[in-house]
Amino acid sequence: MPLGTPVANTRIYVLGRDNEPNPSGVVGEIYIGGAGVARGYYGRSGLTAERFVPDPFGLASGARMYRTGDLGRWLADGTVEFAGRVDHQVKVRGFRIEPGEIEARLMEHAAVRDAVVVAREDTPGEQRLVAYVVGDPTAGAEQLRAYLSETLPNYMVPAAYVRLGSLPLNANGKLDRHALPVPDSHAYPRRGYEAPLGETEELLARIWAEVLRLERVGRTDNFFELGGYSFLAVQMLSRVREELATDVPTGGVFAWPMLADFARELTSPSQLDLPALAPVAREGSIPLSFHQSRQWLLERNAGAGAARRTSVQLRLKGRLDRAALVGALDRIVSRHEALRTTVVQVGDAPEQRIAPVNSRFHLVEDDLRAGVNADAELTRLMIAEARAPFALSHGPLSRGRLIRIDDDDHVLVISMHPMIADGWSMEIVTRELTALYGAFSRGEPDPLGPPPLQYADYAIWQRRCVADGKLKAQADYWQRTLRDAPELLGLPLDHPRPAHHDYAGAKVAVELDARQTQALRDLARRHRVTVFMALLAGWGIVLHRLSGQDDVVIGSPIANRRRRETHGTIGSFENALALRLNLSGRPTVAALLAQAKARTVEAHHHQDLPIEAVAESERPVRPVAHTPIFQVMFAWRNAPHPSWGRNCPCCRNQCRRRPRGST
Repeated sequence: MPLGTPVANTRIYVLGRDNEPNPSGVVGEIYIGGAGVARGYYGRSGLTAERFVPDPFGLASGARMYRTGDLGRWLADGTVEFAGRVDHQVKVRGFRIEPGEIEARLMEHAAVRDAVVVAREDTPGEQRLVAYVVGDPTAGAEQLRAYLSETLPNYMVPAAYVRLGSLPLNANGKLDRHALPVPDSHAYPRRGYEAPLGETEELLARIWAEVLRLERVGRTDNFFELGGYSFLAVQMLSRVREELATDVPTGGVFAWPMLADFARELTSPSQLDLPALAPVAREGSIPLSFHQSRQWLLERNAGAGAARRTSVQLRLKGRLDRAALVGALDRIVSRHEALRTTVVQVGDAPEQRIAPVNSRFHLVEDDLRAGVNADAELTRLMIAEARAPFALSHGPLSRGRLIRIDDDDHVLVISMHPMIADGWSMEIVTRELTALYGAFSRGEPDPLGPPPLQYADYAIWQRRCVADGKLKAQADYWQRTLRDAPELLGLPLDHPRPAHHDYAGAKVAVELDARQTQALRDLARRHRVTVFMALLAGWGIVLHRLSGQDDVVIGSPIANRRRRETHGTIGSFENALALRLNLSGRPTVAALLAQAKARTVEAHHHQDLPIEAVAESERPVRPVAHTPIFQVMFAWRNAPHPSWGRNCPCCRNQCRRRPRGST
C-alpha cells in the first residue's frame, strides 16, 4: 500500500534494527521527524520514552522523532510503501520475520486474491508460519510453497497453507486473527501420498506425525519439508530410540530426511549400549558433570563465569499479577534441583550442593516510574545485571530482576550461570513460567507434573558411563579423527594473544540477503546436504584462507539431549563437536560439501562423549592461552524461542531472547 511522500516540514525515516537508514526497497520501521512531532503523551512517561526518541538526523538540538510502529520501504520513485506493523512482527526459529512481506509475495500469485500470514503456536514451543489464502482453489499448498520458495528464504516460507472462502473480520471490519482456524493435515505441502510399507516405516510414520502434529505421513515425505527442524528432529530421534531400542545416529535424519530412506538405514533392533538414565539416590557427594567441571576451572582460573551466562529478557506489557509471578518463579526453583545448586570444593575436587526444596527464587525489584529518564536508567540496570558476577560456593546461581517502567510496563530479566542452565533450559523456564503464572493468577493449583529427571541424576550417570568404559567406542572415534590435528588455528591477529584467554570481545553481525539465502538453499539441495553443512563448508574456506592452514578444526555446539528423559530437565547439558575439515589439494565444492556432510553425521553419532573428556585424552596438559582442540566455533541457532509473550493469559507481553554474553 503506497503512503506517498512526506508533507511540508516533515521528515520520514525508514530505519533498520541498528537505527540506521535502510536502502531503497528494504523494509524497516517508519519514523517521523520534523516540526510536527509532539513532545510526548500526557501523563504517560513510559510510553513517551518508548515512542518519542532522540532524532540523530535532525539539525535542531534536542530534536525528537516518533516511532510509528508501521513498517515500510522506500520505492524507486521516492514514495514510501506500507508493509505491515511492527507488533505483527514475529520471530520463528531465531529469525525476525515481517509477515507483510510474505503476504505481498503471495498476493502476486495469479490464483490468490487475499492472504494473511501469522505465526501460530498450537503446541507450546513449536511456532510455525501459517498462510491463510483466499482465491482459486486449484492452487494447492505444494504450488504455493514452490512459488514462494523462488523468491523468499526458507525461514520465510510458511509451513502450512489454509484455504478460506474469505478472511474473518470483526465488528470493526478488521481482520479477526483469533478466528483463523488451526491448519489441518491438508494444509501442509507434500508429495503424492504413499502409505508406509512394513513395521518400521509404519512406526516411523506414526512418530513423525505425532512430533510434527500431522494426521498422517507417507513413505516419500521429507521430514524438513513437512515443517521439521533440528529441535523437532532431536525429539523425534529420542522417540525412535525409545520405541525401537536402537542407537539411531543423531545425524541420520539429516542424511536421510525421506521416511523410506531413514527407515532403510536403521539397523535391526538391538539394546542400547548405554545404561538407562533414571533418578538415583542422593547418597554421598554429587560430582560435577564434565561440562560443569570445565566451567568450574574457567571460573577458578580466569574468572570467566562472570562474563558468561544464560539469560532471557521479557518485556511485560499489561496488568501484572506480582504475587502470581513471584509464586511461579519460586515454584520453578522448587521443581528443579539445578536452580538450587551451588558448587563447593572439598579437598581437591568440586562437588554439587543442593539447597532445600523450599528455597525461593532470588528476585530484585526496581521502580523507575518516578525517574526523569527511564530509558537511560533501564539501560544502566540491564548493563549492571549483565556484569554482576555469580558466587559459585554460596549462590544463588539463578536470579531475576523485575524493573517497573510504568504501571502496565515491566521488564523481567532472568539470568543463570552456565553451570546450571543452557539455552534449552531457558525454554523450559519460560514454558513453565507461562503455565504456572496463568494458573496462579486464576487461583488454580500447580498444573505441572514432576520433572522425570534432575540434572544431578544426569551428572552421576555421565560420570559412570565414562568410568565404566561405556563410551570407549566413541572415545576411539575421536582419537582417530583428531590424531595429528593442529593444536592452534593461526588466525592473523591485530594484537598479541594474551597469556591467559578471557571472554572479552565484541559482536559483528553479518546478514545474508534473500537472494544469497536462496542461492545457499539451492546449493544445499543440489548436493543433498543441509544448509548447516553448506555454511560449515563455507566457514571452513574462510578460516583456511585467513590462516593459511589446510587442516581446520571447527567447534559446533549441540543440545546433547538425545534422550527423551532430558527434554524437561533444567541443566547444563550442552556439548560441542569437533568438526575437522581438510582443504588440501584445492577440493571442489562438491567434494568439500560431501566432506562436511560426512564429518557432521559422524560427529553427531558420537556426541555422547563430553568434549572435556575428549580434550583430556588428547592433551592432558590444558593450555591456558587458548581453548584446546578448537578456537573457532560455528553455531546454528534455530530452536524455538521462549513462548511467554504469545501465551500469557492476562498480559499482552513481548518476549525477547538475549544471546549469551560469550565470545
